[in-house]
Amino acid sequence: MNTDKLNRLELLAFKNALRLHQDSIHLYKRKSYPSAFVISVLASEEFGKVSMLNHWSLNWYLYDNEWKKRLITDIYSHVLKQRIFQFDFDQFVRGRFLSSTPTPTEHLKQRALYVGLPRVNGKVNIKGRISSPANVTPAMARMQITMFNDLLLDLALGIKHGYYMWDTFQVQDLLNNRLISKLISSWRYSTQIAAKQFRTKYGLTIKRAGI
Repeated sequence: MNTDKLNRLELLAFKNALRLHQDSIHLYKRKSYPSAFVISVLASEEFGKVSMLNHWSLNWYLYDNEWKKRLITDIYSHVLKQRIFQFDFDQFVRGRFLSSTPTPTEHLKQRALYVGLPRVNGKVNIKGRISSPANVTPAMARMQITMFNDLLLDLALGIKHGYYMWDTFQVQDLLNNRLISKLISSWRYSTQIAAKQFRTKYGLTIKRAGI
């Protein structure tokens, strides 16, 4: 696999992440909160894949064939992609990396998808409490969607104002004014830390419902 193919994978994954994000917003507005949560997690996983591919493409020529195979296998790890997304959110939106930030996202995703019993040390606890997607609250779905929307908005604003650049120019071209307008108009929530960042860093005050 050459870098052109990596860049193609990255571009398609980014477009898919944007599609999943809009689908999650649509489901949230239809009050399908478990599905909105799951689809938003998938969007964040797809963005994690984008971030991984972008990093690898810069150094692809340094890796031997065995290492390349290991890296490509990594894009199928849900937990790894969720951690990469969390790292990017901490790095860009928070402005610092919180290494101790827990990421139980995969566990929550499974509970939002299936009815079941808890596991303890890999074994099903038949005396445990039944979990159901019906237990996913609007607040859970809202926070997940908001984190992803904030990250996209910060990246797009940062590129517009010259703070950031994205190494794959096809992806950077999509982090544009049109996307900024869509992210602002389609989702009215924002984390407090992101709202502060948008105001102090970019001089942008957006009427948002805080989380």
